[in-house]
Amino acid sequence: MAEKGYYRFPDIQDNIVTFVSEDDIWLVSKKGGIARRITTSLSRIQNPKISPNEKWIAFSAYEEGHFEIYLIPLNGGESKRITYLGSFSKVLGWDKEGNYIYFTSNFEQAYDYSIYKIHINKKVPERIPVGYANKISFGKKGVVIGRHTRDTARWKRYKGGTAGELWIDENGSGNFVPLIKTGGNLDCPMWINNRIYFISDHEGIANIYSCTPKGKNLKRHTSHNEFYVRNASTDGKNIIYHSGANLYLLDLKKNNYKELEIEYYSTKTQTNRKFIDPKKYLTNLCLHPNGTHIALNTRGKAFYFQNWSGPVLQIGKKNDAEYRLSTWLADGKTIVSATDEYQGEDRLLLFDTENEKTELLTNMNLGIIWNIIPSPKENKIIISNNRNEIYLVDCTKKTSKLIDRSDYSMIYDVSWSPDGKYITYGFAISLYNRIIKIADLSKFKIHQITNTFVSDYSPVFSDDGKFLFFIGIRSINPVTDSLRFDFAFMKVSKPYLIPLKKETEDPFKYKMPPKKQSNEKNDKEKEVKVEIDFEDIMMRLIPFPMKADTYISIETFQNKIFIEKLKKDYASYDDSWKHHRKSDIIVYDLQTLNEEIL
Repeated sequence: MAEKGYYRFPDIQDNIVTFVSEDDIWLVSKKGGIARRITTSLSRIQNPKISPNEKWIAFSAYEEGHFEIYLIPLNGGESKRITYLGSFSKVLGWDKEGNYIYFTSNFEQAYDYSIYKIHINKKVPERIPVGYANKISFGKKGVVIGRHTRDTARWKRYKGGTAGELWIDENGSGNFVPLIKTGGNLDCPMWINNRIYFISDHEGIANIYSCTPKGKNLKRHTSHNEFYVRNASTDGKNIIYHSGANLYLLDLKKNNYKELEIEYYSTKTQTNRKFIDPKKYLTNLCLHPNGTHIALNTRGKAFYFQNWSGPVLQIGKKNDAEYRLSTWLADGKTIVSATDEYQGEDRLLLFDTENEKTELLTNMNLGIIWNIIPSPKENKIIISNNRNEIYLVDCTKKTSKLIDRSDYSMIYDVSWSPDGKYITYGFAISLYNRIIKIADLSKFKIHQITNTFVSDYSPVFSDDGKFLFFIGIRSINPVTDSLRFDFAFMKVSKPYLIPLKKETEDPFKYKMPPKKQSNEKNDKEKEVKVEIDFEDIMMRLIPFPMKADTYISIETFQNKIFIEKLKKDYASYDDSWKHHRKSDIIVYDLQTLNEEIL
């Protein structure tokens, strides 16, 4: 039995069908059979269209940087570039003689597309006077166009202002009116004889429909109920399209459709084994509690290894499963990962590194897992998910308990107390406001510890359990605009701390004496026991003696506080920081009360 490919962007001309698979153009008979590859593209290819004289195939590709129009002989050969517009240009079809290629492009305006035609032997396109449009089909006299018509599967059942619309000039007078409103997203208008065929998803799944040029007598011609009908094309006798990974042929005369049976033979180069640089695909890294090993995720797989010697070992051997957020537990021998091994849904996978045994916790439906935060003392973790929830999961007892849920945003900045009895986290109380909470895990009681009219975030306990540190947007110091009468708030965040006990002194009042170095080699650290006076805790908030700036996160180690400050150049109109974040790490020493850039 021949293997199948993933077939897209089909087109038909009499008995010849072309389509795209593996970013190359293929040809096959209308009756099916063996498909033949005719390109070996360097880039992504879309929308191959066969000329009516069956001499050429026009297509769009990124061969030389921009998405331009190219031409290749029907049976293969050297392709040549047709357009040099430096913009997104997409092939729509041909004129009847096979001399002109119709395409849509936005090279004359940034966001709206127009229709053009270009002769295969010329380099200057001509604009078709139909207004802004990105699809077109011609009748005997008139023309039908699509505006905002893109692949309906891109935004399923979208009904907003940029939903696809069809407009028609029935008699070629130049006056366009809406063709039909189905209540769905429309695409791929095709004027065939006395009817207009198109794709619509107003009944849930996109299928092919037709109506008269007056927009009357709506009929449905296909009945796909699982995958959308996409990228339909016609030669006036048949309509070909793809749904899922398969091609289908709609016989207009018989008004029935069937799957095109293709014998597909390929080396499948893109799925072959290859050597890659794993750091380019690194998504997660977790250090062992003792600093001896690392667990990480790259390209959807999980691995662990010693930091100085030994092999790299894989966790979870299923190739069709994804492994994420691999994290060491407190016992130092168990790694927990999020995986979709179980029916494609997120579950937790426990891996015993000593015995190399895995256990999938199928009994816990924790949603789509966004973060795993391990306890410093026990084999327990906090899970945050897409449902704006956080769960406490006991990996020894294999149980879970819901702790909190926000109605507005994901709970993403969770931190444990040093003794593992409390957690603290930022909590959205509206679309724009976040507060800090502490949850007592022994009593499962939640306490609000800040109250702000803007946002507090990134809370973390001090190592000695005396303070809670966080970043707060509380410094509302406006600057005047130089061009108009208005104000701006440029640098608004600052680090803060809260003493957890009432009697704890303000650490910024005096410099603390340096701690004496112990001469004992086996000097053990004292067990930290966190005690919190929740009464009037909001009144004990103390700002760091630092200037307000663009601080975004905070961490602590012994008496040093590490604060990440985002670099933004407000003097220049440069948004590159959004995509390539640059920041400084500020170290604030609570003993010397000095700060410096690490």
